[in-house]
Amino acid sequence: MPRSAGSPDRQDTAPLDWDQARLRFRRLLQSMAGSADPYLLDDLVQESCVRLLRVSRRAPVREPEALMAVLARRTWIDHLRRAVRTRERFTALGEDYDRVGDPNPASSPDLGDPGERLALVVQEIFLEHGSHECLELLRGFLAVGSWRALAGRMNVNYSAVRKRWSRCLAVPRAELAADADLASWLG
Repeated sequence: MPRSAGSPDRQDTAPLDWDQARLRFRRLLQSMAGSADPYLLDDLVQESCVRLLRVSRRAPVREPEALMAVLARRTWIDHLRRAVRTRERFTALGEDYDRVGDPNPASSPDLGDPGERLALVVQEIFLEHGSHECLELLRGFLAVGSWRALAGRMNVNYSAVRKRWSRCLAVPRAELAADADLASWLG
């Protein structure tokens, strides 16, 4: 049930004094930053004030001192994160630097094209399950390169070829869903 304007539980908050908020943010951030550049400190104070403004527009601020302490700490942590990212991004690599490998081994060029691997796996699944019609459909597609060209070669409607292929895919999908190693190998 919504509270009425005259409800005794309603806590009205006083409007924020932005000059006091800026001074409070400056003290909080200076305690965290130590002897930081004054221009950086001004930027961080401004960023904190913008965060406070956004929060105060969403809901009334009931504990401004506690909220400002949290916002100042978050602003300082975000500044540190940005500084680390910038440093990592623009630091020159040494001569002993080894290129970091791809975390996904399936994307390795040594394993060939992912599309070719998928076609190979699907062919093997069709062979294993005795789906010879599906295997011929896949081989025909790989030979001509498009479903429209395959439909023309087979003298059937394009939609009919796509429906056949859609029914054929039920078996490989079930196999790939059951075998996580195979699915990760395909990338």
